[in-house]
Amino acid sequence: MKNSLVKEIINLIYISIGGILLVVGVNLFLKPAGVYATGLLGLAQELSQIIFHNDTQVVTVFWAINLPLIIFGFFFVGKKFLIRTIFAVIAITVSEKLIVAQGQPLIDDNLLAVICGSILVGLGTGIALNRGGSTGGTDIIATYLSIIKGKSFGAINILVNSIVVLLAVMLTKSVEVGVYMLISIYVAGLVIDQIHNYNQKMTLFIVTNHYEEIVSHVTTHFQRGITVFDSMGGYTKKPNKTLMITVSKQEINNVTACVKQVDPHCFINIFNAQKVLGTFKDNYVEML
Repeated sequence: MKNSLVKEIINLIYISIGGILLVVGVNLFLKPAGVYATGLLGLAQELSQIIFHNDTQVVTVFWAINLPLIIFGFFFVGKKFLIRTIFAVIAITVSEKLIVAQGQPLIDDNLLAVICGSILVGLGTGIALNRGGSTGGTDIIATYLSIIKGKSFGAINILVNSIVVLLAVMLTKSVEVGVYMLISIYVAGLVIDQIHNYNQKMTLFIVTNHYEEIVSHVTTHFQRGITVFDSMGGYTKKPNKTLMITVSKQEINNVTACVKQVDPHCFINIFNAQKVLGTFKDNYVEML
């Protein structure tokens, strides 16, 4: 109980840091470059301009849109996901008030500023997602779709954010702003997928003489199905078994460690699984 509480506190700290990094990227890099943020924060910036003709009500709009999406996340993603997301949203809200660009931009070149800001946005979002939460808004939708569709979060996030880009172009009447935002979405998506890789699948082929122990050990700890093939060593001519198992990329290190614990001398070959058809249990919600 104590260990789980400490783990949860650490998760919340990381998620709060993720929210702060997102705001640093937006307020110190994207906004000075004249570019709206992506995701719900960007949408809140745009709606604040449309409704109030200024950006002083960004936090109010941010919470107004976030609340129904947070409730959606509670029912369709999970309770822990909801709690962690609320912490991230609170961190973003407080940071939005405290972290404000002063004087000259940190980077004068708009393209470099957009790239740097987007890296920070992707880093913050990825950290929050990797710890079983999100930074709210479109991240909740993208997380839900990535679970039910099995696609990468970054790819889905690009599609979900397209409406934010269209609004920005209409509001600013500038195609250049839209192009900068597309670059921002792409860069942030790449960073997110490097950190939050749960929905990316990997297939392992394991050659071993201890297949029964490995099957028992892995299925007990990871609830993953394993296919067993009869095989033979090409050099030794001795019979053995080849096991095939598909897992999420985030599970890969734990699974290989589990296998090596049973048979330190086994041979493991790992491939990227481009597409998985059939039954594949998604443990993301249980993992939260």
